[in-house]
Amino acid sequence: MVSLLKSLETQVKKRLPRVFRHLQEQEVQVAMPFTPFLMTIFSCSTPHAMAIRVMDMFLVEGEHVLFILLLRMLALKEGHVLELQGEVRPRQRLYAYLRQKLVWECFDEFSMQLLLTPLSQPSDDRELSTISF
Repeated sequence: MVSLLKSLETQVKKRLPRVFRHLQEQEVQVAMPFTPFLMTIFSCSTPHAMAIRVMDMFLVEGEHVLFILLLRMLALKEGHVLELQGEVRPRQRLYAYLRQKLVWECFDEFSMQLLLTPLSQPSDDRELSTISF
C-alpha cells in the first residue's frame, strides 16, 4: 500500500504540478484524502452503481484504473481545488473536499468514459500500467 500511495504522489506531482504545489502549500499530503478510495477500490463513499463499474474495470484492467480515475478527477476539478485557500481553515476545507466531495461530484457530473480517459498521451500511460505495487 505504501508504494501505491507513493506512486500516486509521484503521478500527481508529474501530471498536475499546480495541484501538487497547492496541496503542499496547504500541508495536505497527496495520499491522505485518497487512501480510503484506493484501499476499497472506490467502493467506500461512492455511488453503488459507480462502485460496481470501477470494480469491473479494476478486475479487467488492473490498478492503473484507480490512478487514472483520481488523476482525471483532480484535473477536472483543478480550478475548484486551487480555490480552496486563504480561508480561516483552508487545510481542513481542502481535505474535506478531496475526501468527501470530489469523487461524488465527478461521478455525478462526468461520464465514466471521460473519467477513465488518461491525462496524457497514450505512450505516456504505459507508465501507469506498469506501476509496481
